[in-house]
Amino acid sequence: MLPDIDGVTFSRTLPSAAGWAHHLIVELPGLCETVSSAPLNGGFGRYRYLLNRSVDQNWRADDPDDNFCENFGDTPSDDPDTARYAERLGLPAAQTVGLITAVSMADLTYAGAERDGWRVHTLATAGVGNAAAAGGRFPLDEAHAGTVNLIVLIEGRLSPSALIGAAGTATEAKVAAFRAAGVTTRFGETATGTTTDTVTVVNLTGEPRSPYAGTATVPGFLVAQTVYEALTATF
Repeated sequence: MLPDIDGVTFSRTLPSAAGWAHHLIVELPGLCETVSSAPLNGGFGRYRYLLNRSVDQNWRADDPDDNFCENFGDTPSDDPDTARYAERLGLPAAQTVGLITAVSMADLTYAGAERDGWRVHTLATAGVGNAAAAGGRFPLDEAHAGTVNLIVLIEGRLSPSALIGAAGTATEAKVAAFRAAGVTTRFGETATGTTTDTVTVVNLTGEPRSPYAGTATVPGFLVAQTVYEALTATF
């Protein structure tokens, strides 16, 4: 199920006999304040589109050294392959936050909640074949495909620091969902996520406002609730 949000348009394709490549596009109501750890246009910015791109499990990114920004802050460290994919869809890469997963968009989950004028929506795609324990044992030469992508849309406005706080709160909720579901690494450790997870948080409207987004705040509580519920539905 995809949510009904004023000013936001969702477009989803599914894998076909012609090939696996497919995606979810979220068209936002104008250029919206965003914080993201996505490979395309991650960081802070104002963006019009979110693209969650599903790739074949054998897909490999370009050499990350080719994408690294030597002068931090001058230009974004972008994923050129996803930028090209966005442009082929008619999305201007400079206005698009791009995520990558091997999970089918058919398995996309959604949870929404509201309280005291705030409305929060979380869309999740989750693969746990690459489950990892932060601080635990995980040799990278044994990594497999698996990513959790979280898109958190907030009908309200968080301050820049609160956007970062919301990303942290979403990550805490992800860890709680992994623990509750009993997801473990191949070494038997309790998993906290995968090695390639991303979080994207977007301000959709100007009101209400908050300078904080921890779990003791209304927006933070709703972020945690919706992330937990969306992930729980995938496990």
